Amino acid sequence: MFICYNIFMQEESMDGLTDRQLKLSYWYISHKLSLKRLWTIFLIILSIALWSYVILQMTLFFMNYSAHKQLENYLLFTADPSLSRIESLMPKNISVPSVQVFGTGNGYDYLATISNGNKNWLGEFEYRFTNGTNTPQYKKGFVLPGSEANIMDFSRENDSPNFQINNFKWKRIEGYESLKNKMDYFLVENDRFDIGRGDKEPSTLSFEITNNSPYSYWLVDVQVIVYSEGTVAGINHYTLNQFKSGEKKQISLLWNHGLPTGLTYVILSAVNFLDPDNIMSVGTQ
Repeated sequence: MFICYNIFMQEESMDGLTDRQLKLSYWYISHKLSLKRLWTIFLIILSIALWSYVILQMTLFFMNYSAHKQLENYLLFTADPSLSRIESLMPKNISVPSVQVFGTGNGYDYLATISNGNKNWLGEFEYRFTNGTNTPQYKKGFVLPGSEANIMDFSRENDSPNFQINNFKWKRIEGYESLKNKMDYFLVENDRFDIGRGDKEPSTLSFEITNNSPYSYWLVDVQVIVYSEGTVAGINHYTLNQFKSGEKKQISLLWNHGLPTGLTYVILSAVNFLDPDNIMSVGTQ
């Protein structure tokens, strides 16, 4: 017990401080003036450095002010090539197309073709065909970059429609060609067009279409344009809902009115694959 008491007394001084604390206190008191001097020198050096930086930046600003002002005036009031380049990157507005009308015996079909010459801009808009006092609700439409959009309407009563576009918006698309090659990949095969003679024997176009893209779509509009000697002679379409990746669909389209002979036709898939809301998620398939 006596030995332990002596050890304890060696670790503590009379005022309760350990030897280490006493040594630190002694060192601080011995070097207090030196530490104060070093701290003062550090603050002086830091202050000089900061003020030197401020003075340097202000000097450079005033030296370049005249040059910046001249450049600003040049950009604002002269035909600078850089301004022309900025303007060239903006999308060119589309023009409202005329409407082609096709008689079907019981009514009229409408076709308006919108051309988008902007290679990196998607156009989204609302549209409607009006005639006289008939003003239907606007529908949603789109035109892909560097492409044409065929806007169709069917079995209308008037042969003199007006085509109206509302709320047109541009969206810039980066890497469009790569996206198109991967996402707009539909295969049409086994197509056959049988020309009829009218109501009693309608013309029939049958074909198969396969979604070979890795994406499934909520909505794909399959459009057909029929030509006679290079002129559009008729149109038709079929809407596919929930067209899944790898799925094949059999489609048959009818024309109940007479069509000329010697026809050619194109089958198009109209799908806005740039709209995330049109892509089915994995959980919904």
